[in-house]
Amino acid sequence: MLSMQRIYTHTVTDGNLILKYADDTYLLIPASNIQTRAAELQNVEQWAEANNLKQNHKKTNEIIITNRRGKGTTIDTIDTARN
Repeated sequence: MLSMQRIYTHTVTDGNLILKYADDTYLLIPASNIQTRAAELQNVEQWAEANNLKQNHKKTNEIIITNRRGKGTTIDTIDTARN
């Protein structure tokens, strides 16, 4: 079984989570915190810049998971990111 490791666990909002596996980073935001998405992404961007890292925006994806009955809230997806 693969295990995820927590890294840089400081998120802008309690309840959100950052996980890392190999060179992948996962930012998990529950539906109750969806309004914090932009602030969390900016936080990750600033952390990467401060640590001389670059995000590959071409490999950056957003996945929205809803319940099977389709009662999830629809939000706009991110098409571009600032450089």
